[in-house]
Amino acid sequence: MSDADGRTVVAPASAQGSSAIAVIQVAGPRAQAMIVGHSGLADAPRCGEVVLTGLHDREGRPVDRVLVACLSEDQPLYEITCHGGVRVVQRIVELFQEAGAVLVDTVELLGQTYRLENPVAAEAYRLLPGALTAKAGRFLLHQAHEGFARVHERLAGASREELSACLAHWPAAKRLLSGMTVAIVGPANAGKSTLLNCLSAHERALVADLPGTTRDYVCSEVEIEGVPVRLFDTAGLGRTADPLAAEARARTIQACEQAEFVVIVLDATATAGLAEQLAECVAIAPVKRLVDDGRAVTVVNKIDSPDRWHELDELDVASPTVEISALTGLNVDGLGRALLDLAGLRELDIRQPCVFAEGQADEVRRVLDRLRDGR
Repeated sequence: MSDADGRTVVAPASAQGSSAIAVIQVAGPRAQAMIVGHSGLADAPRCGEVVLTGLHDREGRPVDRVLVACLSEDQPLYEITCHGGVRVVQRIVELFQEAGAVLVDTVELLGQTYRLENPVAAEAYRLLPGALTAKAGRFLLHQAHEGFARVHERLAGASREELSACLAHWPAAKRLLSGMTVAIVGPANAGKSTLLNCLSAHERALVADLPGTTRDYVCSEVEIEGVPVRLFDTAGLGRTADPLAAEARARTIQACEQAEFVVIVLDATATAGLAEQLAECVAIAPVKRLVDDGRAVTVVNKIDSPDRWHELDELDVASPTVEISALTGLNVDGLGRALLDLAGLRELDIRQPCVFAEGQADEVRRVLDRLRDGR
């Protein structure tokens, strides 16, 4: 956003008055230089990036710690999220005015800054408040101001290859925005609850060295490499005449039916072999479905135990396999990477054009169909 005469402008973009946080936007040909000049950054962030830095005045005196995001590089536009005190906002605006920016009001911002005449940008900003992670927010900002917004402006003239690329990562983009759902299953006392607590970085499930501790599934929301993941810790899967344990098993099956992916936890210290433990899990219909669909990671837990009996080579499975210690966290990050690989999320480059709503995907498919039919 800048005027035809090349002005750089600054404007408060959030409601006036004292609040917890506030947003200020700086746009125009000198915006990048102003950001760098009043911060500790060697360079301003690229489009879709968010960085934490300090702002200081011309004498080097600190003003506030802020988040700086680049919304557009073609027409330089930066968003500064700062503390919301009236004087803090006023002082930051003054910094940019002193550097030569022109103060404009929020009415002027709306059409020029957010480019809401572009339906892709409008949809991105509609979804932005619900972004579950910073990575999801950066993805939406980039698609709104660069990415798919640019492709959409010339949709009818885009090539088949370009449009196919915009569709290729739509399932992964959907998971980035709405989250993955993962059920953790396995025999009793395999370490499922310990794994949940490890991934959650705090205790959400009761852990004891006794079979049958978990009687109902426990849900925990975590973040893995910027991706929101909803984990279901479940009860052991063994059949039993105990009515309470049978109900716990039924709820485990329910959790697996809700899940998009499954982590099968096997016990390297158990009397039963790994293949026998795995068979017990796959006997559950929704678990077998996820395994057959290629949406399962098999985990061998307690690999650091002196009582370890079993090795990974006992298993002959097509699904990814990972050895871990849920108790110490050993290689749990490897499990996270395996899950993201299955979901296509490690291949998702948030800077590349990608559809992020079902209506956009349908629109691109219609254009591709016309191209195939030669219309």
